This record gives sequence, C-alpha cells and structure tokens, in this order.
Amino acid sequence: MLFVMETGGARDLDELLDHGVRSLLPELAVFVGLADWSTLTGAADRVRIGQPTASRMLARLQRELGLELVRREGRNIVLTPVGLRLLPFARRSLEEFQHGILEAREESGRSRGTVTLSFLHTLGARFVPELIAEFRADHPGVDFVLMQDNRENCLRSLGRREVDLAFVSPAPSESMYISKTIQAQELLLTVPAGHWVASRKSVDLSEVQNEDFIVFTPGVGLRSLSDTLCRQAGFTPRARFQVQDTTTARGVVAAGLGVAILPHSDQKVAVGRGCREIPISGALAQRQLVLTWLTEPRITKASLAFRRFVLSRFAGDRERTAVDDQLPG
Repeated sequence: MLFVMETGGARDLDELLDHGVRSLLPELAVFVGLADWSTLTGAADRVRIGQPTASRMLARLQRELGLELVRREGRNIVLTPVGLRLLPFARRSLEEFQHGILEAREESGRSRGTVTLSFLHTLGARFVPELIAEFRADHPGVDFVLMQDNRENCLRSLGRREVDLAFVSPAPSESMYISKTIQAQELLLTVPAGHWVASRKSVDLSEVQNEDFIVFTPGVGLRSLSDTLCRQAGFTPRARFQVQDTTTARGVVAAGLGVAILPHSDQKVAVGRGCREIPISGALAQRQLVLTWLTEPRITKASLAFRRFVLSRFAGDRERTAVDDQLPG
C-alpha cells in the first residue's frame, strides 16, 4: 500500500544523488500537490493525472528516498516531520524549473516572454483584458498565464511563485509582499430594481440595516470591506447568503433575495428583474486595488515589463523606455 515503507529498498546515497534525483521530478510535483491539498485526489488533479497514478508516484518517491514522507490521519493525508523538512526544497525545485522553462522560451524566440498573473473575479470582465490589450499593442509576442480567484487564493498563488504578479484588494500586510495602489474603486449598495431605495441618488447604510444581505465567504477581500462599512454604520449585516464572486452576488440580488455591497459592474445584469447601484453616503465606501509582487521574486522579463507598464499607466506616465523593461527580440 501507499504508506507502507520499505526502507531497505532505498538506493545507495551516491547513486540516489547522482541519478535518482533527476528521475524524481514528476513525483516531486505530486508530493508538493499533496502538501497543498491534503488529499491525493487534489494532488492528482493538480498535476493532471489519475489518482492511482499519483498514488504509485508518491509510493515510488518514498521508496527511492527511503523516507516516510506522508501518513494518513483519518480521511486526510499529512506530511511527516521528514516530509515537512523536504517540502520547501521540493517546492523550490519545481519553481526553478518553471522559471527556467519561461526563460528558455524567451531565449529560443518561440515567445517574447510570458506574464503570469492572478487577479480578482471582479476584474475579469474588462479591467484585466483591456490592460493586456493595451500592453500587447507594444509587445505583441508576449504570452499570458491568467489565474482568476478570490484574494486569499491570489496571494497564495503568488506566495507559491505560481504567478509573478497579482491584482488584489485590500493590500496584504505581510512583509513578503510589495504592493502599489493603482486605483480606488467605489463600492455601491446593489439592490433589486424594484427595491424601495432603487431610485435614490444615495443611501446611508444605516437605512438598510434591517435588510437581508448577500455577503462573501471569508477570504474574499470584499467581505472584510463590507463588514467594516456596516460596522461603521452601527450594525452587523444579516447575512442570508454567502457567495464567492460578484456575478453570483448580483444574480441573487436581482432575484429579490437581498442587497449587497459591490464595486461598480462593468456589465449590465440580465438576471431576473435586474439590479440598481446606489452610492453610499456617510462613509468612504471604496476599495484600494493594488498590484502586488514578492519582495524577492524570480520574475520573467515579460512580467517585469508588464509591472512597469501597469504602474506607469496608472501614474499617468505613458513612457515605456526604461532599459530594464525591454523584451528580447
């Protein structure tokens, strides 16, 4: 079985370091995936293989190294102390290989670089696509790897170096991140089209404290911002629905099931009776959208160029002539 160790089968150390390590890269990907997801199914999905194959690969990794890296606890699989010691080295090995591939593609001329970017769901309709289109007008050969998720997962992807850059809100406070504010986005009270405040020019949140609220699940940046605004208005929102993205939130609002605090919608809602967006008075209702990266990143030339472009774009400086922004070819 997967977690029965046969340490006697471990290779001679010199042979392992010379040959075995080079043959274990796929197994390391399964091991790191298991650490991230705590289930073999999650690890298998992460590397796009079947669970039985992932099980055999993890067993081979332990057998080749002669180490017990994981053990089962109930329904979950957890890393042993030995596995925890190995994990950061395994993760770093995969990250280095990923960046090596990107740099090799740039050098080969098959691509003029790849930007790896994560961003909030609310930015996927227009904000990010329009930025990319403007950037690629000057850099048409650049490829993009895009990951759309909530704030917590965007930062997790950045911390794992799965992406070079992230658009999030609010800015993270941890010292491992550097953040630059690029835009202040107004937050509005979104109500059903037939709501009693739908025709108002503004509304104080205290006026709707008895309404049912559609809120976001923990980990979504808008959850903490809306909770703070309601607290400043003197109440705790009566959360009847918890959602993970603004499209679902607007759909629930449009169905007449409550109200929500959301950024402006770039697209008209065509669900049910529709929604109305009302400015919030009596409070600074906005979120600070930031571009974030790691303090010590391994960043591709293309990602560096895109970062400079974004900061320049929102600073009102259209110049693109910085030497370290130039792409090869």
